[in-house]
Amino acid sequence: MYNQIDKYLTYILWLKKYVPYHERITMLAWWWHKISRFIQLFEAKLRYFGEMRNQLVHGFRLDQQHYLIVTDYAVGQITQIHDEMITPRTISEMYDQKVPYVEQDKNLWEVLEYMTKNKVKYLPVYKWKAFIGVLSLQDVTARLLKRKHVDISKVTVEEVDTEAFAEYEFIRSDKSIYQLHEYFASDKWIEVILANEEGDIGENIASIVSVHDYVHLQKQYDAQVSIPQNDM
Repeated sequence: MYNQIDKYLTYILWLKKYVPYHERITMLAWWWHKISRFIQLFEAKLRYFGEMRNQLVHGFRLDQQHYLIVTDYAVGQITQIHDEMITPRTISEMYDQKVPYVEQDKNLWEVLEYMTKNKVKYLPVYKWKAFIGVLSLQDVTARLLKRKHVDISKVTVEEVDTEAFAEYEFIRSDKSIYQLHEYFASDKWIEVILANEEGDIGENIASIVSVHDYVHLQKQYDAQVSIPQNDM
């Protein structure tokens, strides 16, 4: 598994001359590439595997005895990282869902009731099958609170100020989940990613990923990246 990771790092960087393993990790962590975010997240473990490999190979050559025995757990960890790096989960695989939407002439009270009941924070809005924007439950609620005397049972989605709509970006659904970082970390203040086959605003939305989903995903990463602390 280490050798396959080692070769993949060379392939992904298009290197024609030898560059040490740890330098390639640094290059990918600091340069922009589709796996750069993955490298940043798992950098400590990737470097740890490099040190372990050197101990296994060079330790054995020292006097033909193994100084280090690899556990099943370690094999499972490097296998998982190998698989995630070479065939990362895509947005459609991770967030494949039937994305609900609302027509612009829908009653606002019914829409807010639906969003609250189903814990939907963002809802795409259409007008005659044309995409208009993304309704944000939090932003709409905040604006309604400022207009205390509005009877929302008589208001439609169309009457909501579009400034209350969430910032969004359309991307292809076959992009890696690690590429979400470049969108949510950009200066555009994107709140929600809308994914479909071509990344085109005119297509049906196949997946929706909010910044809240991304924060939850980051917490999952944090639980995976810890490594044993020693002086190896």
